[in-house]
Amino acid sequence: SQPTSRGGDNGASAAGVEEDSIDNDGDTITKERTKQRQLFCYAVVMSPPEPTLDLVVESMQKCDGYMLFSNFSDPRSNILDLIKDNMKVPYGGEWRSALNTPHFWKVWQYMAKSPTIAEYEWFVKIDMDT
Repeated sequence: SQPTSRGGDNGASAAGVEEDSIDNDGDTITKERTKQRQLFCYAVVMSPPEPTLDLVVESMQKCDGYMLFSNFSDPRSNILDLIKDNMKVPYGGEWRSALNTPHFWKVWQYMAKSPTIAEYEWFVKIDMDT
C-alpha cells in the first residue's frame, strides 16, 4: 500500500521548485529545494476504529500525504494492516499511559523503509483521541 498523496505543487514555483535567497554578509546564496512532498501525517487506529476516524481522515487530507496503521485494512480510509496482534496493551508507568511502543516501532520501521515516505520532509503523528 502507498501513502495517499494530495498531489499538486503545494504553492511552489514552476516544477515544484522554490528558490530561497539568504543574505550572508552581503552575499546572496540561492538554493533550490523540492516542495512537492512536505508534510506526511500518520496515525495508529484501533480495531474497531475510534469514533473520531472520519474526522481524523478528513483532517489528514490537508497533509501532502497520509497513512493510518492498524491490524485491519481499509483502502477507503487508507488504513494499512501492519500490526499483527489484537492491539490491546496494558497501561502503566508514572502517567498510566498506554504501553504501545511495540506497535509504533512497527510503524516507524515501515516508514523508515518506504522510499515514498522518505520523500517527505516533515512528519506528524496524529493521536486518534486528541
